[in-house]
Amino acid sequence: TDRGVTVRVLPKLGVADGIAIVRNWLPKMYIDSSLDIILDTFQNYTKEWNEKLGVWRDKPLHDKWSNPADGIRYMCMSLPEQSYNHKPSQPRPPRRGMSL
Repeated sequence: TDRGVTVRVLPKLGVADGIAIVRNWLPKMYIDSSLDIILDTFQNYTKEWNEKLGVWRDKPLHDKWSNPADGIRYMCMSLPEQSYNHKPSQPRPPRRGMSL
């Protein structure tokens, strides 16, 4: 708080856990209609599509919407933990010897 700014290190959570926290906060948010970038981010943020298998991948698509979405995610993660009531998911064991 050297210059009136308090820095808080956020817990290291997976992207899916962060997205779950945002989803929990959405009903409590007010987003002014003049904030087009925020509204557009929510409308365009999506997962990667696997053309070969014809399914959505588990991870978000990295495009121009992922940076604003990350900002929203970090903002929600910075709110007090008791406010979002989310328990992080268990880490998945590494996949070995799997083939498609």
